[in-house]
Amino acid sequence: MKKLKVLVLVDGQKYVAENCYAHQLIETLQLSCDITVVSLRRIRFFPFLRFGKYDRVLSMLRQRTLLNFLPEVRRLVGDSPIYVYDQDPW
Repeated sequence: MKKLKVLVLVDGQKYVAENCYAHQLIETLQLSCDITVVSLRRIRFFPFLRFGKYDRVLSMLRQRTLLNFLPEVRRLVGDSPIYVYDQDPW
C-alpha cells in the first residue's frame, strides 16, 4: 500500500524536538506516512518555496501564528485543505 504524503507545517524544528506531544506525533506519522516537515521560517523567508502534491497538509503551527501568516501559508499550500493540530488554543 502506498504511504500518504503529508506536508507538516511547524513553528520551528526546536518546537518539535522539545515538545513531547509534537515529537511523538511526528514519530508516529513517520511510521505510516511519507512526511515533509517545513518550518515557519522557510515559509516566511523563501517565497518561491514549492513542494509537490501532498495527500494531506497538517499544520502544527499555533493558531495565532497560522492566522498571522495565513497569506504565506496559502501561497505554499494553495487551495489544499489544512488539518490543524494545536496544543495551544487561544
